[in-house]
Amino acid sequence: MLDKYWNGNINRVNPEAPVPLVDIHIASTGITYAPGGAGNVA
Repeated sequence: MLDKYWNGNINRVNPEAPVPLVDIHIASTGITYAPGGAGNVA
């Protein structure tokens, strides 16, 4: 199992629901992968 983290900035909130809208940084280190599930135990 692999966890995927999306990094970005929150500049505003969705007007239809209380959900933040995130601008993802694709060009630099916008996406990070890390071991998930049982990989967090070891």
